[in-house]
Amino acid sequence: MPGVKNLSRDEAAERAALLRVESYEVWLDLTAAPSATRFGAGTRVVFECRRDGADTFVEHAVPVWESAVLDGVPLDV
Repeated sequence: MPGVKNLSRDEAAERAALLRVESYEVWLDLTAAPSATRFGAGTRVVFECRRDGADTFVEHAVPVWESAVLDGVPLDV
């Protein structure tokens, strides 16, 4: 995708040291397929941050975000 930045090796190592990922859950809503050009999807990542107040990020190639929530608090998407 144009304009997409790949995660660097240093960023990957830093994030791996910072986070302990417990699980990923991905779901798709294909009820409109095959006629739709889009379909619903969601992802839930359960993780622990090993350092209070640390910054990190989620990589994505999602054209439209409807919502994002961290620790039950909606984030500005």
